[in-house]
Amino acid sequence: MNFKVLLKGIMAGICISLGGWLFITCRANLENGLLIGSLFFTIGLMLICNFDYFLYTGRICFLFVKEEKNIKTKIIELLIGLVGNFIGCLLMGLILGLVSEESNEMVKYIIVSISKTKAENSILKILITSFFCGIFVFLAVKGFKTFENVILKHLAVLICISCFILAGFEHCVANMFYMVIAGAFDSATIINLLLCIVGNSLGGLFLPMINSIVKK
Repeated sequence: MNFKVLLKGIMAGICISLGGWLFITCRANLENGLLIGSLFFTIGLMLICNFDYFLYTGRICFLFVKEEKNIKTKIIELLIGLVGNFIGCLLMGLILGLVSEESNEMVKYIIVSISKTKAENSILKILITSFFCGIFVFLAVKGFKTFENVILKHLAVLICISCFILAGFEHCVANMFYMVIAGAFDSATIINLLLCIVGNSLGGLFLPMINSIVKK
């Protein structure tokens, strides 16, 4: 069971990394690269939702939803899934890093720029931006699960995910990929990543907890 979660986590990391690479190349090669890149980035979560892969930021939103699994089991699976997400991002970052070495100067510049910007964020900024990212991820996944119409399912993901990117919010799994492909393994980047995980977790749990209180 845990191996299955790990494997699904790895696949989710790969999917998010694909979205991250599309975002980088759009930023580097297109005039409206930020907007178009934010739209193409959403393919990562679309793949994850369609194939039921294990993305930490999507799963933690439903930590307290009543089902057959207890909280302890869910937390263990979340941690295993998070490790899987990192492994997937590590693999993709190392592989695509080889491609980036032969890419044009603008691609290299965007990679370094993204990594540097994230490393220089203050603790408060990381927590706030990752918190709101968690909310948008919850809305995207909830929309995909709730809507029966195929178009509406994917539109929910497209709008919510592109919005958090355009707003400059931080996603921990995407940041894992950016960290690896930029070769940024310094202490500041790692600490920022851990803070981002905390912020995403709190943001993902926020609306479900508010809804549970309101319904009581």
